[in-house]
Amino acid sequence: MVEFCQTLAQAAGTFLHPGMGPADAHEFEARVEANVREMARTFAEWCFNGLQSQAVEAMPQHVEHLGQKFCRRKVKTQHKNVLTRFGKITLTRATYRQGSRGRTIAPLEKVLRGPQIWGQRLS
Repeated sequence: MVEFCQTLAQAAGTFLHPGMGPADAHEFEARVEANVREMARTFAEWCFNGLQSQAVEAMPQHVEHLGQKFCRRKVKTQHKNVLTRFGKITLTRATYRQGSRGRTIAPLEKVLRGPQIWGQRLS
């Protein structure tokens, strides 16, 4: 948060001055918007990744989805380039596999987006 405030203060110091013109005002607004959007993107990523326990072992060993049983995989995996309102994030989530080579599901993604996940059908 301190870094964010410093970035905004730097933008203000650079573009806001006596005798400034419309181009300076426009550039200042663009910088503020970009910084606020990045802060929101980072915050959303942090929040979504905090919905599950960091320790995979603390999560249920088995889950059931649509009447089928799935087993937890040993490590979390990353889903990169997840599009949010604020930009792309990386979602680090536990996954579960049906059998040793069956399909894989990520319950966190089901919670966040329902049956349709970022353009990819889970069922």
